[in-house]
Parts: sequence; structure tokens; C-alpha cells
Amino acid sequence: MKIFINPGHGGSDCGAVGNGLKERDVALKIGKRVEGYLRAVGYETKLFQYNGLQEICDAANAFGADLFVSIHCNAANGKARGTETYCFYGSTAGRKLANAIQRQLVDSIVL
Repeated sequence: MKIFINPGHGGSDCGAVGNGLKERDVALKIGKRVEGYLRAVGYETKLFQYNGLQEICDAANAFGADLFVSIHCNAANGKARGTETYCFYGSTAGRKLANAIQRQLVDSIVL
């Protein structure tokens, strides 16, 4: 199985900024860890961080990805709590993966 990992934001768009952190840097660090875990269990991966959505989609398609994972670290006004995970509407495999990711994220968050 081929898994395409897209750490959100790249280039001049650093995404959300706060507490001395930039989203693109945090997402890239997470993306590299995810890639390491997936490769360790035998999956073929490609990590690609870029700003342009068309270029990201073209790279995923050229790779022949079976799964596409985009990692973002959203900002909030201080009142929001928790995490969110999305999948492509109608994708049974995507929903299954999203549910597994969401469960692991929720279990690992210390509020």
C-alpha cells in the first residue's frame, strides 16, 4: 500500500502561528514521525510539503497513492479544545482510517 503524507503548509505560507510555533514546522515534524512509523511496518510512503493544492494532488497521483493524509495544526481563540479528523465523503477505507487516527489522537491528548 502506498501512503502519501502531506504536512500542511510550506514555502512562504507558514500556516497558524502561536506560542513561538509555526504550523508548517510542527506539521512537518509530525509528518516525518508518521512516515517513520508507516515505513517501519512495511508501507511505501511519500512525504511532500508544499503550498499549492494542485501540485500536492499531482504529486499524490503521480506516486499512485492508495491513501492521502494531510496534517494540519489549527489555531483557535483559546476556547476551543480537542482535535478533528476528516475523511473523503463516501470512502469506507478513509472513514476507517480517520476513526483510528481520531481515537489515537484523543487518547494521547492531555487537557
